[in-house]
Amino acid sequence: MKKIFLLFSFCFLTFLMFGQTNCTISVSGMKCAHGCAKKVENGLKNIDGVNSVKVDFDNQKAFVVFDESKITDKELVSSVSKIGFKAKLIEEKNKKRSRK
Repeated sequence: MKKIFLLFSFCFLTFLMFGQTNCTISVSGMKCAHGCAKKVENGLKNIDGVNSVKVDFDNQKAFVVFDESKITDKELVSSVSKIGFKAKLIEEKNKKRSRK
């Protein structure tokens, strides 16, 4: 439970700092914490517009902070599927507007 709280806190703080959008994606089929989870994490991090990714292997979830002007949550889910895992958006995106 503490691990989930820390992951959520990281994503939320990043979300507040950068005024970005975040979402949580269910990722099925990860068999190992190091290989599979890293494959998902690195695959998402390499997408233009993604600012941070944390993959929780134990709960089979990816927490993503991204710039919605460059990519959508549906495209992120599709990208995870293309990497080779079953993916589904499980938490609607939350937006934070940048302060001007």
